[in-house]
Amino acid sequence: MKKKPSDEIKQWFDFADEDLRSAKILLHEKIYNQACFHSQQCVEKYLKGLLLLHSDHKPKLHDLKELFDRCIHANILELLPFREKVATLSLYYAPTRY
Repeated sequence: MKKKPSDEIKQWFDFADEDLRSAKILLHEKIYNQACFHSQQCVEKYLKGLLLLHSDHKPKLHDLKELFDRCIHANILELLPFREKVATLSLYYAPTRY
């Protein structure tokens, strides 16, 4: 049975919420690399959920800056004030994994 798009969007947001919760716990425990990684994952999943909500597009990429630009291109302009923060957070994907 194929999932409805709204179910898939909810799933992206639920996973993002879980990453946010994990990041907060890890930050409290002073496990900084993993806190940064889960923060990046949280934003990545929120951006993918937003793209699916606004454009029915599911990109298979992990670059926050590219996802952010695609959100702006999809006219999700409320994100514009966060461009610099997203660029900074995008630095924490690869260094914590490799």
